[in-house]
This record gives sequence, structure tokens and C-alpha cells, in this order.
Amino acid sequence: MTTDDSEIEVPPFFCPIELRTHPDIDLISEKSFAWMESRDYFGHPEQRKVQAMAQGGRAGAWMTPSGATERIQPFADLNCWLLGFDNAHVDRQPKTPVRVADVAHLTLALNRAVYAPGTNLSDDGFVTALADLSERFRAISTPVQHRRWVEGCPAYFAMSVLQLANEAEQHIQGLDTYLAYRISGSALSLAAPSLEIVNGPEIPANEWASPVFSAIGEMSYLVALLDNDIISYRKEKIGDETTSNVINVIALERGIPVQAAVEAARSLRDRIMCRLLALLERTLPKVSEVTRVYLADMAHTVRSILEYQREAGRYLMREGEIRITETPTDSSTEPPPLSSITWWWDPALQ
Repeated sequence: MTTDDSEIEVPPFFCPIELRTHPDIDLISEKSFAWMESRDYFGHPEQRKVQAMAQGGRAGAWMTPSGATERIQPFADLNCWLLGFDNAHVDRQPKTPVRVADVAHLTLALNRAVYAPGTNLSDDGFVTALADLSERFRAISTPVQHRRWVEGCPAYFAMSVLQLANEAEQHIQGLDTYLAYRISGSALSLAAPSLEIVNGPEIPANEWASPVFSAIGEMSYLVALLDNDIISYRKEKIGDETTSNVINVIALERGIPVQAAVEAARSLRDRIMCRLLALLERTLPKVSEVTRVYLADMAHTVRSILEYQREAGRYLMREGEIRITETPTDSSTEPPPLSSITWWWDPALQ
């Protein structure tokens, strides 16, 4: 360890899920770059280098290892879009009240572009690109599936604006609130219906709406997001990008050093991961085949995103720094004292 506060010791990540790789991952990534090039990187050509380091198309392929290549492509391109939107509008400095208002207005245009095709409230390149993605998803989905996708947009955009507003005010929330932000503001609301569309068959409404279905999705994504917080910490510190990171939140709330906060975050994500695995084991035999495939792919997100972050240059990871372990630091079956996630441990959840 050095005295540089951007330096942390990255711990091993508990993830006893076998990594699966899509055979066309390189082709999918190449096509994502071609799509972005055709749109001049959403009107932000300066993002060419950032996107080359981010490799968002590969993230989409890692997350859907068994999908048909042509069905994965819109999802891979969506990952590139999400990375670009964050870089251009959410993470960019300076973070001021004026920028919060600008992004809020932009999200209105984005939402209307997918809810009411043909609506043109902004000439921002991200709006036309999202409208294109929406139509591509529509072309390979049922009306129910596409409606689920469209309805996932507002939650993501609302939390993006809220994150930007918090940072403009230099406000760091407590851990309980932060977890709620991360779950609601993650791309889960878009990734979940995208994954269903990639896999093909429509998930039965009673299973899609079930609490256990939501819990497995939320846990999978939150574990992956907490991993991302740890892995992104160096990049964010060096780039002065954001204070919205679980390490900062825990360190401030508990008054502990950064490395101790890393270990606390690791313990929390390990306990959630253990609960996720236990719930999966109970749930998969009881659901339809299409839902079984979907939930297994959702849990695979944890492993696939670790692998994606291992190879993506944007995270400034050193060789061998991202390690996998099959031993958790916290395997307690009790819920942590955090109201935003304790429902995942409800005995009736099955």
C-alpha cells in the first residue's frame, strides 16, 4: 500500500459460478464498434478512445453466453450506449445544478423517444441511438417483452439524474440509501428485459412478477455493482469522477480507513452472494425452463462482469489483480441491518 488514496488492495472475489464464453464475442464487439462509428459515437467523437478501453460490446456478449449472435447484438450495443451516456452526461465534470437540469431535460427526450417513436425533443445523438435500439429490440421481441424493455427506461434515467444531483451538492448518502440507489439506478431495469429478449421465449407473467424473480435479479446486479465499485475505485479517484462508491460511503459512515471499508464492502457482497446462491438452488427446480435459463444467466452476470472488468483497459487493473475465490469472507444466513435489502432474506421468498 502507498499513501496515495487512489491505491487499494483489491481483494479476491467470491464467485463459485463457472465462467461461460460466447463463441462470437469478438465479432459482436467488432459490430458494436462499427455501430458506434456509424453514429459518430453518439455525437461525441471524443469518446472513441474511452469506448475502445471500455469494450462495452464484449460486456454484452459475456453476459449472454448462450444467446444467438444476432439477438445479442442489440444488447451489446446497448451496453456501449450506457457506458457512453454515463461518460458523456453523468460522470463528466463539472457537476453543477445547471448540468443536473440539462440532463433531466435530456432524459425526458430519451424516455419519449422510446415510449412514442418519432418524438423529437432533442438533437442529442444519444436520443436517436436509443430510439434505434428500441426499434431493434422491438423487431425481435413480443409486444409484452418490448413493453417491459420500454418501461425499464424511466427508472434508470431518474436515478442517473438523482446521482448527478447528489454529486452536484457534494452529498454522500448512508449505506442503506446508497444500496437502494445502486439497485434502482443500475442498468438492471434495462438489462433484465434485454436478457429476456436475447434468450427468445417470453417469461410467464406470474414468474416475471414474482418476488423471488425480482430478488434474484436485484442480488445478482448488486453483487456485480459492488464488485464494480471496488474495481473502479482507482479509476474514479484518479479521474475525479464520482463520490458515489460503496468504499467512500462506508468509510465516511463508519469513520474507518479506506482499506477497512474495502473489506467491509467485500464482506457485505459475500453475504449477499451466499444468499443468491441458496435462493437459486431452491428456485430453479420450481420454475419454467425459460425462466430457469434466464435466472441462471442473470446469476452468471456476477462472474461475467468480473471477467469483463479483468480485460477492459478502462479500469486500470494490473495483471492478476482481479482474482476469484470459492471461499466467502461472510457466509452468515442472517440479513444485514440494511432495510433496503433485508427482504431478500424473507423465509417466505420462494
